[in-house]
Amino acid sequence: MSSTASLLWRFVLVVIAGHAISFADDPPLHLLVDQRLAPVSGIDAPQCSDAEFLRRVSLDLIGMPPGPDEARAFIDDTAPDKRERLIDRLLESVHYPRHMASVLDLMLMERRANTHVSADEWQAWLVKSVRDNKPWNVLARELLSADGEDPATRPAARFMLDRAAESHLLTRDIGRVFFGRDLQCAQCHDHPLVDDYLQADYHGLLAFVAASSLQTLKEGDKEKTVLAEKAGSDASFKSVLMGIPHRTGARLPDGVSVQEPFLLPGEEYKTAPADNVKSVPQFSRRLKLAETATDGSNIAFNENIANRLWAHMFGRGLVHPLDLHHADNPATDPELLRLLAEQFVTMNFDIRAFLKQLAMTKAYQRGFDAPADPLTVAAEAAELAAALSQNLPSAEEQAKQSASEYAALTEAWYAAEAVALPVATEVDTARNQYAEARKKLDEATTALVAAKAGLTAKESAATALQQAVTALEQAAQAIPGDAEITDATKKLTAKLQQAKAEIPGLTKSVEELTAALAAPTEALTNAKPPLDAAVARLAPLNAAVLDAEQKMLVARRRAAVHAGAVRSLQQRLETANLIAQLPVTQQAIVAARQMVADREGDVAAAQQQLSEYAAVVSKAEANASAAAEPVAAAQAVVTAAQGEHNKRVAEASSIAAAFTSADAARQKIPDDAVLTEVAAKLQERKAVAESLTAETQKNVAAALAEQQAVADAVAAVQQELSAVRAERDVRQQAVDSAAESLVAARAEVEARTAEFETSLASLTDRWTKDFTVSSLKPLTPEQMCWTIFKVTGVYDAYWAAEVAELDKSSPLTDEQKQDPAAIAARDIELEQRTFDKLKGNVGTFVTYYGAAAGQPQTDFFATADQALFAANGGSINSWVSPGNTATNRVIQQNDPKLAAEALYLSVLTRLPTEEETADVVNYLAARESDRPVASQELVWALLNSAEFRFNH
Repeated sequence: MSSTASLLWRFVLVVIAGHAISFADDPPLHLLVDQRLAPVSGIDAPQCSDAEFLRRVSLDLIGMPPGPDEARAFIDDTAPDKRERLIDRLLESVHYPRHMASVLDLMLMERRANTHVSADEWQAWLVKSVRDNKPWNVLARELLSADGEDPATRPAARFMLDRAAESHLLTRDIGRVFFGRDLQCAQCHDHPLVDDYLQADYHGLLAFVAASSLQTLKEGDKEKTVLAEKAGSDASFKSVLMGIPHRTGARLPDGVSVQEPFLLPGEEYKTAPADNVKSVPQFSRRLKLAETATDGSNIAFNENIANRLWAHMFGRGLVHPLDLHHADNPATDPELLRLLAEQFVTMNFDIRAFLKQLAMTKAYQRGFDAPADPLTVAAEAAELAAALSQNLPSAEEQAKQSASEYAALTEAWYAAEAVALPVATEVDTARNQYAEARKKLDEATTALVAAKAGLTAKESAATALQQAVTALEQAAQAIPGDAEITDATKKLTAKLQQAKAEIPGLTKSVEELTAALAAPTEALTNAKPPLDAAVARLAPLNAAVLDAEQKMLVARRRAAVHAGAVRSLQQRLETANLIAQLPVTQQAIVAARQMVADREGDVAAAQQQLSEYAAVVSKAEANASAAAEPVAAAQAVVTAAQGEHNKRVAEASSIAAAFTSADAARQKIPDDAVLTEVAAKLQERKAVAESLTAETQKNVAAALAEQQAVADAVAAVQQELSAVRAERDVRQQAVDSAAESLVAARAEVEARTAEFETSLASLTDRWTKDFTVSSLKPLTPEQMCWTIFKVTGVYDAYWAAEVAELDKSSPLTDEQKQDPAAIAARDIELEQRTFDKLKGNVGTFVTYYGAAAGQPQTDFFATADQALFAANGGSINSWVSPGNTATNRVIQQNDPKLAAEALYLSVLTRLPTEEETADVVNYLAARESDRPVASQELVWALLNSAEFRFNH
């Protein structure tokens, strides 16, 4: 079956599938992990290549890759257990403590400045802790408890000293680093986005460290800053949103308030606060924090470190981001996280053993490439989605009930607290009154003690003077007349008399102060019963609050587990639905592509019909043009005929008018022959003119008739042309409509393809998050530096130089050479000496590749400064220059293919592909005259590749 089916492995968890894989008693952790992450029906997720595994595990466990010879040997090794042997060898390597110290340093201090503890002290302590395989809980306990006074444990105090013991900063960072909870936004009110984070959680954690502060102790002309601690008191706080008062003692995340002994004022300290004195309370909350957090019982502490170590190996946590453990951000597999935490505690917090188990898992050894064809398991995904959908309602109902129970118990806790608060206030008042009475009594006692001391001193002085005077008097009797003895006797006698005179006054003062002691003594005595009574009344109320708090915390944990289970189910259901939907989306793509083909055919057919009709349109347009030609001539004939007719009409009209006038004159003079003749001729002319007018009228009518005939012919042709053009427009509309349908079909293909690609991208992201495939991890700046040193041969050259120096200055004896302990000690010394010689370069890489001090250091980013440093940094260019190992390996290989292998094995811990080999061969062939420079450029190019910056 295709390896792509491995995407289902996260869907078939024991909690859903309802079955488990059987193991022998007490199976190793890596098998338990693989059980949780096992694929169904024997389908296996693709494993990474040997070269990938070698570089990955080397970077994770010792912070640098192997040399090319070691890489070649591992790749060629055919032993089935070679990966486990490699893991063991790396964990026993002299480089493992150094790298894990760097990992812990980043986690704990996030590259903060070394203010009170030097970098060398801090690093030495971390390295020794890792080398000694100090359990994590012990290391954490030392970090939280060390005060910096004892030189042996001072480095551990850096966690708090270099945060200036600032209580709110410590509260946030302790919550983040040790418990996986960033409670900062719960300082002034319950967290606005995370229901699990209460203001009481923040102030409960704050109460552990609020009483700690920096104190500078002077030792001669030297000063040393240490952590001092005052006696703690309950923290009172109000939500800025609700304004309801609350009160809490010191409490861990997911823990109840710490029960502290009640101490009367004046009894709180082993060492009271004073100048140049480190105050030490009878009950140290900070020590209690260190004790209760690390005793193995705090789930948050245990799951946080298991998750962080998992993230170190896998590139992301089961809970991610690492400091946001809560129900709405559940672990990818909540049951697996619980299992890891419990197993880590069972392993006595053994980091080395835990890392080995993680490295041994199949999940850790998976490849980076996502499954190529998830469609092959769509049917199984659909079945699983159906099963998950059936399970989801009951899980949601259970989560709803748990949330309701949690809410009710929270209200009950608040109610119990509200009942206790007034009595707690009474206790505070009575305690303050007792403290004031104690203060006055202490002041009176101090005055009496001082007076008694003065009286005793004066009486002692008088006695001594009396003895001296007596001795002088005896001397004067023995040496009569000695002036010096006589003078001394007089002087001492005067002093004796003066001392005796002062004694009554001092005695009276003592008596008065003794009498005055009665009132504050009585006041203190009287202040005790009200305080005892208030404490007695508060005790059962506090017990009720504690009981309610315990029930609330149990309910909160249960609600978080159930809510996380729901979210986990929902995420798996979403993933299953994504896969199940892929064939539907793919079918939609196929249908859309077919639609595109159909529409392309429609467009082609419509365009063909439009093209074929073009001749008809052309012919109609030609006919219309030809028909339009006689129109002008006909109009000209009409115009000419009309003009002639109008002329004849005008002539006829003039002749008719002349005739009418002549005939009128003739009628008046009938006998006038001339008028008669003229009238007769005009009448003839009138008849001729009328005849001609009638003729031109006929011509006009004929011209008009011809014009109408031409117009009718043109109209007929135009009508035909309009019909042809209308048909052409219909065909054009068909083309346009088909083209629009084609555009829509192509858009549908793009939309469905984008949907498919989005689903695949989402699946790839989900596969990375649920560890179906491995995550690409960027190298830290420290890893970048040491890896460059390693692959260029710089590190090995410095190591060899130190070997030569030690062999010369303090060679091992033959007996020592046979002693594994002596050899190991020599390797430790060599590692330290080599580290000391090269460590100055690390800061440069941190400057360019590290995040700001005090910020999380896990995010990858690329900047122009990094590119400029890599391109122009003189140190990097010198490390890849001819003469260094990696470049020399390329130079010295006469066979260019072997040169390519040497290049890739040295820099990227893998063999090149055929294409990469060809590129190297061609590049070297083109640069044969300056092969050393070309080889240097090839090494430099791989060092600056994207692949080099990640744990491919």
